[in-house]
Amino acid sequence: VNWLLGEGDHPGQFGIGLWQQTGVLTARGISQDGTGGFYLFGSQRVAYRLNPSVKNSSISVFYQVGANNSQTMPMTQYYGAGITGFALIGSRESDSMGMGVGLTKLNPNLFERQYELMFQAYYQAHLFATTFLQPTVTYIPTPGASPTTPGALAGTLRLTVVF
Repeated sequence: VNWLLGEGDHPGQFGIGLWQQTGVLTARGISQDGTGGFYLFGSQRVAYRLNPSVKNSSISVFYQVGANNSQTMPMTQYYGAGITGFALIGSRESDSMGMGVGLTKLNPNLFERQYELMFQAYYQAHLFATTFLQPTVTYIPTPGASPTTPGALAGTLRLTVVF
């Protein structure tokens, strides 16, 4: 579902779905004949024309939720939300930046820790033509591997060429 909201006609969207997997699934000696779940997601532009140098600069927010009844998959629930800014710096109309948070409920059949929390931030810089460079920083204070595993901080650098 798509819509326009407010005086600025800010675009938004919402989606929901169901899924089902058939067949026998196994993990750590546990078997399950099929599993299924649901998901929903949405986004909403909340501000527009924030940068006087770029007409289409904006900020959007998003959310995601998903759950399943699996006894063998690593995760049983997921909740995520974040914010994305487009063309907010100078005359860089194709750049974007954002940050988000995700909380995952881990399958108690596979993990001792109940939840894994993750924070992430990125900046995607348009270099030229269809080429982008994106540094990303991720922090996971509660890794799912074990309750005694300390928090993890990771940085990545991605070069993307769209063709």
